[in-house]
Amino acid sequence: MPRQRKVTVRYSEDEWERLQRNADRARLAVAAWVAEASLDAPRPAGRSGGAAPADREELLLQLLGLHRQLRGACTNLNQAVARLNATGESPGELPAIAAYVRRVTTAVDEALVAVRTR
Repeated sequence: MPRQRKVTVRYSEDEWERLQRNADRARLAVAAWVAEASLDAPRPAGRSGGAAPADREELLLQLLGLHRQLRGACTNLNQAVARLNATGESPGELPAIAAYVRRVTTAVDEALVAVRTR
């Protein structure tokens, strides 16, 4: 579903540079990074139970990177399975793709455990 609400935010020059670096590391547009980060953000610094800002930033970047990897891997898996269904023959790369999806999914699970414990 397309996003229909808009929020305007102002940043200092230092904050804007930091925001751009974060978006670049995640290979996302600044607006996409802000949207993703704001929807899944942990508690703000200074609140009980919150992780340090650097920890939160690192965990978020890790999760965004894993999300991108998993999305790409699942696309490859879907295409390989579509070829299998169309031809009846298993593509040679299907086992490797499935194994990669499993490894990335395990990494996602581990990252989520790290988020929950911080």
